[in-house]
Amino acid sequence: MFNTPKKDMRFFEADDSGITHDPHPQSMTSPEDRVLYLMHKATVDCLAGSHMTVAAQKFQSAPSNRIAAVSVQSESLEMEDLYTFLRPLVSQSTIEAMCGVSFLKTFPGFADDLWHFNSTMPELLQGWNSNSMPATFWLFWNLLNERSLLDRVTSKAEACRTTQPTEAPSFDTVKLCNQPLLQSCYAETLRMYVAVYIIRKPVYEDAQVLDYTIPKENMMVISSAMSHMDKRNWKTGISEDRPIENF
Repeated sequence: MFNTPKKDMRFFEADDSGITHDPHPQSMTSPEDRVLYLMHKATVDCLAGSHMTVAAQKFQSAPSNRIAAVSVQSESLEMEDLYTFLRPLVSQSTIEAMCGVSFLKTFPGFADDLWHFNSTMPELLQGWNSNSMPATFWLFWNLLNERSLLDRVTSKAEACRTTQPTEAPSFDTVKLCNQPLLQSCYAETLRMYVAVYIIRKPVYEDAQVLDYTIPKENMMVISSAMSHMDKRNWKTGISEDRPIENF
């Protein structure tokens, strides 16, 4: 992958300790060579707790500044493609939140290059780029198509605003994330439009998954889409009459 020398790939392949804090009892991988666990830990440590709060603040300020820079000559601006409008806002804001403001100044075409790369190898960027953009689009789309819900969401968001209406919008991120309605909309967007594949390989023994036996050293791929659309897992309205396919 990425022209990594085969001798270096063997270092990654030799790590059979797992990604949990405690290595598998049968693993002989030394602590300093637990590369899969160390990468997983670094990701969790940097994208959780206080670290995530800082990233979220940067993420919400970046699109606000970009939207404020959009030239609108009248009370409304018509655009042919909502997705095309949102994509640079989301991807550039994500890059800025993760890598800092200087990165895109140095590599101004990186976001477009990232989307081109993603179109050829989407599985590598599912969480960071290719999932966040569709989730943002579909959240916007559903809110814009249900005015009463849009009004409720706008009211909850305004209650978390920290700037005056005449100023570029800025929000109390912690307060915003603790709004039940906003969390529900976010979770429902992920349920309907974002599916992930969980990839696992039994290393030491066969794995039993329900009625299936997965032989060791065989890869198994599990999609979350089935449970997302299984009405047994979800409350479908007060009277249980709302189709599971509806937002």
